Amino acid sequence: MALKVHTQVNSELNYTVSLDGRLDTETAAQCEEHLASIIGHAQSIIFDMAGLSYISGMGLRLILKTDLA
Repeated sequence: MALKVHTQVNSELNYTVSLDGRLDTETAAQCEEHLASIIGHAQSIIFDMAGLSYISGMGLRLILKTDLA
């Protein structure tokens, strides 16, 4: 199963990133590219992971290393 990444702008600098599918070694690069496109603009990112059917250690690492500074 692929990963679908949707971004919603909640206010000027606050984003919600919804993840749907599998976040694993095969899809982590796709997610990382998507996050890189908003990190420079975001003050905060909320991850909605309710749609994930699976998250691997690589996916957890990607979420935890997301740095807005």
